[in-house]
Order: sequence, then C-alpha cells, then structure tokens
Amino acid sequence: MVQTRVLVARRVREDFAANDGYRSMLSFYQKVIHPDASGVGPIMIREKEELHTRKRARTALGIPVEATVLYLSLGGGGDVNAADLLPKMVRALLEKDFYIVVGAGPLYQGEEIRGDKIRWMTRYVPLELMQGFDLAISAGGYNSFHELMYAQVPTIFFPQSRIADDQKERVMRAVKAGAGKYASNWQEAVSMTDHPGSRMACSSLVESNGAKRAAIEILSTHIS
Repeated sequence: MVQTRVLVARRVREDFAANDGYRSMLSFYQKVIHPDASGVGPIMIREKEELHTRKRARTALGIPVEATVLYLSLGGGGDVNAADLLPKMVRALLEKDFYIVVGAGPLYQGEEIRGDKIRWMTRYVPLELMQGFDLAISAGGYNSFHELMYAQVPTIFFPQSRIADDQKERVMRAVKAGAGKYASNWQEAVSMTDHPGSRMACSSLVESNGAKRAAIEILSTHIS
C-alpha cells in the first residue's frame, strides 16, 4: 500500500484552481508540492552539467557548428492547428537559410517536410541538445518554456489556448525580461527571428533545476 501520495502541482489559471473538482482532487494527496510558489522551482530532467555543449549537440544532430540553428515546436503535436501550421512555418523558415530542428511531438499526424537543412523529430527533443540552438519558435507550454530558458535559448513564443494552463501569462514574463518575443500568429513569429531575445535574460528566468529540491521534499515524507 502507498504510504504517502505526493502531487507536484504546477500553477494553473485562477479560475481552474478555484474549481471544486480540482480542489477536491488535491485532498487525495498527503503532500502537494507547488514548484512555482514553494521555492522548489521548475523541475527538469537534466542538470546543467548534463547539457551538451554547442559543438557536441550539433554533432549529434548532424549540423555544422557554424550554422544558425532554429528549433521549432508547437507542443506535443496534438493541437488541432499543428498539422496545418507546422509545414507552413517550416517552408517559410527555410527561406531564411536556417537549419531547422522540428520537435513535432509524438501526437503530430500532419505532413513531415524533409530536407538537407531539416532535422524532423517525431518525439520530444531532448533537453540536453538545446544548447545547440541559436533561437527557437515554440508554444508556451510549461516544459517547453522552462527547458528553453534553462538552456539559454532566446525564443519567439506562439502561445496556445489551454483550459488550465495560462501560456500567455508565462510568455509575457519572458518578453518582460528580454528573453523572448510574443507572436499572435505564425507569420508574425517567423518575421521576428532576426531579434528573438537575449541569452543572458533567459538565465534570469530559470537559473536552476528544482528536481533535487523536489526530491528532498518528497523524501521528507518518509523521515520522521
């Protein structure tokens, strides 16, 4: 039998947090860790020392070290518009002479554009490769946002509407810090790639990985 149930509950919209169903669900757990509010910080699967250098990441991707590399992702690929938007964005970005790493996501079912300057990945792009990117265009999901900022990748964010997750609020924090831009549509996102933001500003948003701190809090439930 499970002795202690622990939930890691990232921040949700205020109206969703006030929902009776959501609040009652929290009562099933003996401990709830709120990484955004409890000092734990965002939890990621890699520490800084595990991230590949720019050269090593480029070698793993088969991309020249001197190239300009853009990472493109619209989340997990299940968004209703992903199959239409992703191919359009890839074609438009190829005209700018980028090497493009596409994180299509495991749910993507649209067209897959292939080419010498495209690395199409149908699963999630590993965090350890992200220091090989010069810039990104991405949705504003929790994991994507924090991983890109952690790896110091200036990002043009194209937030998506979600029931519980306020992607736009998160994105605007990056804009305010100078770490990224907010795009209201895909054409605007593509047009902003000349000046996406500052790598140093990214560090100010996500300075460290909260995984160890979260682990300590979880283990503390078994220590009297």
